[in-house]
Amino acid sequence: MASKQTGFKLVMNDSENKKTYQIALDEKKSEKFINLEIGNKFDCSVIGIHGYKIEITGGSDIAGFPMKKGIHQERAGVIVGEGRYRKRKTFGGEKINKNTSQVNAKITKKGEVPIEKILEEISPKK
Repeated sequence: MASKQTGFKLVMNDSENKKTYQIALDEKKSEKFINLEIGNKFDCSVIGIHGYKIEITGGSDIAGFPMKKGIHQERAGVIVGEGRYRKRKTFGGEKINKNTSQVNAKITKKGEVPIEKILEEISPKK
């Protein structure tokens, strides 16, 4: 049985700088993402990253199964491949839920303040 989830990790990709930023969100901030789907846009001001907007591109659940667009339940087995090379794989659904442990996103709009400075204020390195 999986342990109770208290929040998840948000991984944001900046394609201009070719950098990825990770932030661990607490349970209160994570709840803002519940029921969003792959492809939804999100204003990061509600989690303390003012001026930035992201688009959800994927993620994974607490068991490590990746999210897949088009699966409308929490987890499902899907047959992938063609002809003789078909295989059954398990995927998580496209909706973010309480069992999501990581959300992947790309930055679609940048704010005035560099994101490195904002993330240092939110979760300083030890």
